[in-house]
Amino acid sequence: MRYMPTMRHWSPRASGALQLAVPLLLVALLAPGTVMGQTNAFGYTMAPATYDYAAPPATATALGLGDDDQATVTLPWAFPYYGASYSQVEVQSNGAINFTPGTFLGTASSCLPSSFASDVHVYWDDLNPAAGGDVFTWYDVSADRFVVSWEGVFPFLGVAGGTWQIQLYSNGVIELHWFDTDLGDPVDDDGADAVIGIQDTSGGTLDPLEW
Repeated sequence: MRYMPTMRHWSPRASGALQLAVPLLLVALLAPGTVMGQTNAFGYTMAPATYDYAAPPATATALGLGDDDQATVTLPWAFPYYGASYSQVEVQSNGAINFTPGTFLGTASSCLPSSFASDVHVYWDDLNPAAGGDVFTWYDVSADRFVVSWEGVFPFLGVAGGTWQIQLYSNGVIELHWFDTDLGDPVDDDGADAVIGIQDTSGGTLDPLEW
């Protein structure tokens, strides 16, 4: 999926991608029937993106997150988001990132807008890297993108790990990519209980765009 300041696509138990940008947004999801080309008040639009999942390189940083955990990471450049600019991102074990450190993302995912949500949600669910998997970050110099990837991360009560990632581009484009959403449990499989989308939590306007 890709979020740009324009679209998104989802197919069950399959890989996918989505992009978001100002004013264009793309996202790839795991469920049919999503309306493409949605645009929010700020100007982000959701549109399908070319699938481009990137495996973590040897130089990627493993965050070692635990259950309901988070870690603040410095970006390689200032990232424009809803008219503001951010030099750090808080990576949260429950499948999202926030541009303002200190915002805890709970386990009970809810539709956007939500005062309990973060900024960018690739797979907001009750996840637990301590039970399996890890979250990695790295800067891909050749593509000028910063990647946050949940690799083989288990849901809290799951029996298998899932893999998906957020890709941030220096021009403000956000892409969401899903490699594996089969978590071994119909409650969690294929985004059945997950929230995917963006909102302006850090800036306080919310103004969501949800898959």
